[in-house]
Amino acid sequence: MGSVTSNPARFMGRNGPPGDLSQLPPRVLSAGTTLFRATDHNAGPWYYASQGTGRFDLPAPKGTCYSAFDHVTCVLEQLFPEVLDARGLPLEPALLSGVHVYEFLTPAQLILADLQTTAAATYGASRELSTTSDYLVSQDWAAGLSVNFSGLAYAPRCNPQPTAVGVAVFGPAGADATWAPVASTTGDDLGALLRSGGLPVAGPPSLDEMVLA
Repeated sequence: MGSVTSNPARFMGRNGPPGDLSQLPPRVLSAGTTLFRATDHNAGPWYYASQGTGRFDLPAPKGTCYSAFDHVTCVLEQLFPEVLDARGLPLEPALLSGVHVYEFLTPAQLILADLQTTAAATYGASRELSTTSDYLVSQDWAAGLSVNFSGLAYAPRCNPQPTAVGVAVFGPAGADATWAPVASTTGDDLGALLRSGGLPVAGPPSLDEMVLA
């Protein structure tokens, strides 16, 4: 079997995505679908980024908000450099300081471009869209997909769990109050939640440890 790595120019449609992406397989999220978003800044719980620093950012006046179907995936996407620095050791609770994981219920139906379907490969969409450091390429795809879709479902770069799904939603740049969180988790509660999801996080010190200190 030939190796596609022998011709890097074939990856991801280096000449840009196809002109018509309208028939790319959709993933439909009904109103009331649960999404999670991790953030450590004060821009607002639901924020459409247009600065160009995110993988699928749309340029202003539009933007992209990044979320996931689970707590672990959205935290890994937010804190992956710190996770790498842990070198296999449990994450220190201090790393989660200031990080909030918000839970949302989608206010309306979302029709996402599903980049995790086999059929998406026929359009030139590969997993490299989720891993490339060339954000101009992935942002070009996002712009093309925004014509026909509310956002996209993709394989998150930072969670190797095969069932993990990242959800990038398109909207007007800036904070969007119509996406009101139904819950927020932070601090020790977030650490416990991440541990239950398989991400090693050191627990708070026991009473004996605090006395010895």
